[in-house]
Amino acid sequence: MAQLRQNYGGFVQRDAEVVVVGPENAEAFAAYWAREELPFVGLPDPKQSVLKLYGQEVNLFKMGRMPAQVLTNHPFPFVHVRDVCQALLKALEKPDNIGQSYLVAAENLTFGAVNRIVAELSGRRLPIVTLPDAVAKAMAYGLTSASSLTRRPPWWGLSSDQVRLMRWGLEVDGSKATRELGIVYTPVREAIREALAALD
Repeated sequence: MAQLRQNYGGFVQRDAEVVVVGPENAEAFAAYWAREELPFVGLPDPKQSVLKLYGQEVNLFKMGRMPAQVLTNHPFPFVHVRDVCQALLKALEKPDNIGQSYLVAAENLTFGAVNRIVAELSGRRLPIVTLPDAVAKAMAYGLTSASSLTRRPPWWGLSSDQVRLMRWGLEVDGSKATRELGIVYTPVREAIREALAALD
């Protein structure tokens, strides 16, 4: 936290905001922020609501609420959030590192591969149906339109923005963070195992 506070001005100059999420309750967060005089935003998350939000696909799968697989052949970079935090801190602490940028990614996996890992670790069977990309896109637009009326997130987390991003796919090389920052990536399989354990 001390290093982050020291470098906070750099984030402000770049029009970026720092939000620190932690498992403590609001009272503990407020006391710590006041004692340390931290200038950035602190978000108490004692019920792990933020964690569960970003683990939505894992949550749907584990609870048996994913009716079908979508966009299974499109690759995307995956990384444990702990590795991202470590990379951020190490980049801030590295001397003469101004202007450097890092892609932090452990593995490029297809969504189908991630689904298979979640199924294996959770003991759940994969959904039998895999929707064609065009059908998934149409369904996502319909669910997003419905959510604007209900004021609730789209069912199954299938929003038009999410499907658009998934259809594009993305593969990146995270080796620079390993070479220059010494990041040792957590295997994605282990990250998924921890996400599943957090949902128990």
